[in-house]
Amino acid sequence: MSATEVILAELLEVEKIIAKETWLASERVGYPVDPHSAEIQARVAGIILSGTGEYLRNLVTAAIPSL
Repeated sequence: MSATEVILAELLEVEKIIAKETWLASERVGYPVDPHSAEIQARVAGIILSGTGEYLRNLVTAAIPSL
């Protein structure tokens, strides 16, 4: 698997994080929240920068022994 394929796999996980954070924010405020809102972007960035990004990279690369 190439580096591009690893990045694409990571993007799928980031999309899941965005969906979950959007749902949580909508539950908190009681109405639908735009996944592109500043609140969601900041929350997702915080999650990724807190070490989840490294975890995702390790998870994806561990699943692919050829890397």
